[in-house]
Amino acid sequence: MIENQLSCSSAGKMKEIIKIQEQLRDEVLECIQSRKSKMAELQSETEELGNQMIQEVTMKVLHRIELIMNTLESILCRCEKVEAKFISYKRDSNSKSQQVGELAERFESVKHELKHYFVIIERIAGIFSETNHLNNQMIKTINDKLSRLSCNNSHIPIQEQIQKFHENFENNSKLNVFNPNNQFSNFVLQEFKSIQNAINSTSKLRQEADDSIANAMKEFTDTLQNGLKIAVSHSKY
Repeated sequence: MIENQLSCSSAGKMKEIIKIQEQLRDEVLECIQSRKSKMAELQSETEELGNQMIQEVTMKVLHRIELIMNTLESILCRCEKVEAKFISYKRDSNSKSQQVGELAERFESVKHELKHYFVIIERIAGIFSETNHLNNQMIKTINDKLSRLSCNNSHIPIQEQIQKFHENFENNSKLNVFNPNNQFSNFVLQEFKSIQNAINSTSKLRQEADDSIANAMKEFTDTLQNGLKIAVSHSKY
């Protein structure tokens, strides 16, 4: 009987153990399911967070790449402008170098021409100086001659003698001009008057001739000096 009781007791305990095992198994399964659900949820959240982070990083990287591309495009545009300016500068430099070469050649040509002009100017200046000296000597000589001519009053004593003779002739009663029969006195008187008029005319003509000569020489020297000045001024160009 005791054995039966023990058997019944053991069977009951086994049932309890089995029941406990089943409960434990259910709890473990439930815990595992809960863990799996939480793991799946955590994995989903992790994936979502990872995708979000990857998307943000990707957007930032794309934005940076876009900025870099814009910067590179701007740099490329500037490089193209610099290259265009360099080509233009090189072209202008070649053109300016050619212009400088042409200017240097023209300068050498002008310098050679200036040397030639300076030689001509020196010759003209020498001719002008010599001509001026000769003109001064000529004018001095002419002035001296004109002075001697103007101071030459040799005709005055002759004119005074003729006038004195004329007065004596008129005061002589024998040769009175009012005598209508005295034809000789009229003839002599007319001759004396003709001689006196001729002397006066000669003196006047000589004075006019002297003035004409002086004016002509002055005009000649002025014209010569003006011509030389014009030649010198034109040779400067």
